Amino acid sequence: MVEKFFNIYNLDKTYLVSGWFAWIFATISITLTVSVGIPQLVYLLKNKDTGEGVNFYSFWIVFVGSIGWMLIGSWDIQPVKMVASSIANMLSLSIFIFTIFFTYKYARDEKKRKQAWKVLIMAALVVAFAASIAIYGLVRDKRMWPQLHAICVIIFPMLTTFSFFPSVIKSLEQKRFMGMSKGMLFTIISINVTWVCYRVAVGFNNNEFTAGLITTMVWQFVSLAIYLSQVYLLIENHLKNKNR
Repeated sequence: MVEKFFNIYNLDKTYLVSGWFAWIFATISITLTVSVGIPQLVYLLKNKDTGEGVNFYSFWIVFVGSIGWMLIGSWDIQPVKMVASSIANMLSLSIFIFTIFFTYKYARDEKKRKQAWKVLIMAALVVAFAASIAIYGLVRDKRMWPQLHAICVIIFPMLTTFSFFPSVIKSLEQKRFMGMSKGMLFTIISINVTWVCYRVAVGFNNNEFTAGLITTMVWQFVSLAIYLSQVYLLIENHLKNKNR
């Protein structure tokens, strides 16, 4: 029974405690990662307005970064693959393409609105192609070249970490939260926390903290610091409004 549960995320049953911790945090992380685009999607459908200060490139950077995470997890070079990461990003991307679509559809710029359907079709085709490569890597138990893996674990985490950095800087300069919904902000923060916990547990379960594992955790700590700055800004704005 335990083996069946552990096989879902390719965990080693020899180390039960770390295995169960990894399994639990993997499940939580998958749920959160899959839903990362939902708060923004709900906001867009409810308000029918993309809003002020939205950087469209940020959403595309998240899109590319998520594809990278999916491929890193499915083609991982380690015996215990980061399968949870691959599955989570695969499911997340299937929702995120609609978040991008409605971001364009309800944009204040008419040129952006006209591009909405083209954007949806292109994004869907890219996700379908990338997902097929990821599934092949999982089913056939394929591995990346070590050199390629070393590059991927630096580039793709960096993309997702700094995707909304321009919006964050702009928010801090103007001392006003903008660029995404509050729901999306808190979802991203929760995702970073749970993925770090998962990767720590995987390191113990794998009986080794590899360079790739450590690198991805470092990037997620950086990401956490960036988005926590926005929470600070929200609290500061709330206190100012309360004292008026």
